[in-house]
Amino acid sequence: MVLYSTLADEGIQSIGVMKFVSYKDKLNGETIITQGTGYYGKNGSKEPISKDFGLGGEISRTEKGTDIYIIGFNRDLIENWTKEITYSLANNFLFSFYTNKLEVIIDNKVKLNYSKMNKIVEEIRNDKKLLRKYEYLPGYYDVLQDEDHKEFNLTGFKEYGIKDGEAILYTSNKGDVNRRVLMTRNAGMKIKDLNRISSIIKFSGIFYAHGKNINGILKQLENPNHNDWSKDRSETPKKDGRFLKDMNRFIKETIKDTYTEKVADEVDAYGVSDFLPEDINSIRLSNKKVKDKCHKKVAIEIEKINTKSKVARVRENNHITGGDDKGVTKGGVGQGDSFGTAYDGRGHRGGSSTGNNFGYGDRPGENGPNDNDDMFIKNRNSQKKITNVKYRCIEVDHQNGMYRLMVKPDKSLSNVRIDLDVIGDSGKKDTVQIIKATYRGKQLNIGYSNVYIQSLLAGSWQPIMIKLNGNTRLKLEVEIYANI
Repeated sequence: MVLYSTLADEGIQSIGVMKFVSYKDKLNGETIITQGTGYYGKNGSKEPISKDFGLGGEISRTEKGTDIYIIGFNRDLIENWTKEITYSLANNFLFSFYTNKLEVIIDNKVKLNYSKMNKIVEEIRNDKKLLRKYEYLPGYYDVLQDEDHKEFNLTGFKEYGIKDGEAILYTSNKGDVNRRVLMTRNAGMKIKDLNRISSIIKFSGIFYAHGKNINGILKQLENPNHNDWSKDRSETPKKDGRFLKDMNRFIKETIKDTYTEKVADEVDAYGVSDFLPEDINSIRLSNKKVKDKCHKKVAIEIEKINTKSKVARVRENNHITGGDDKGVTKGGVGQGDSFGTAYDGRGHRGGSSTGNNFGYGDRPGENGPNDNDDMFIKNRNSQKKITNVKYRCIEVDHQNGMYRLMVKPDKSLSNVRIDLDVIGDSGKKDTVQIIKATYRGKQLNIGYSNVYIQSLLAGSWQPIMIKLNGNTRLKLEVEIYANI
């Protein structure tokens, strides 16, 4: 049994709550199951009474605050019970301590305020069991301790009767980031953790709604457990539903705009060396021509292209004495969370091909893979995970979800399934949705996060263009299953 007695501006209010074990009983000859929770309130209801309990001759409090009486508390059942209460208070009232709105005395011995938070948080960080229970607390504490943390005032909510600056969003990308935002009102008590903001961006945040108007709305939408806000508790659910969505959108967009990595106007052509001759000294990048044994003159130039995709291209120009110049673009090299190099898999001279192999010449073989034919998917049961495959994921245009996947297997593969995952900074995988995939201009079959292709050739880089459902810069991981 727990009794609560609070002295606030409105006066004193008290209520008691007890959880019983439900059991079967008979009432007027009918078998019933007793209620598990009982209340000590006004006329036996959940409504509080307007007086103090005054247990044990205690004098009613004269200062604002709350007294909690636990009836029948068995200390033998809880080892270090003062520590347990301390951790729980730190977890649920961190911002109340930070704003000096709360001070707690436990067992007439332990005085708890914000100056004690560092010791408490460090104990949690260094104890795996405690960290599992209070895993987000260190990240929120690090936001407040970061001298360079950012503060954003809530603006643009006048249609809801909320003035600019009635709430503040505190953010930081330092310390034990948890990718969540602690949501709290004026008193500073934790209401909930706002998540699903980004699995890639490193951040922690605290949203403090301190203004009179926003507090009035959120108080009305708050459930009895004080752990969520819901439009269903509103007299105008549509309007307040929009308000909650707009408030969450403000938080998410502010964090993404602040911590999403910006792309420079110029990028290094990382990985170009993979497609240049080993003896790089034999090539002049200033368009000087070098003769090979076949008397073919070759010039290689790096071309900077200012496009949205920030792609540098490696272009090979074949200059044959007495003939016309023929340019073959050898793919693109871009910059993203994972880097790579690319070319279109076609040679420059004199090849031929039959069957499913592409030619080593100016043109591909006549019977290359039919990417529109999904018959090969039926053989999935015979597929094995392929480990000897080199790949690179190259960002082409992240705002439109465009990436180029370059794949180079050691052995020729058939009935290929390519699985894509997004990797966060913590190393955790998450699914990513593929909208479209093409290979040499032909559309491939796709699953939610899978691409199917009939075959991949050994020893050559093969480009697959992929469009994802999203506009965030991603780091992708690839797994390949196929028949060898």
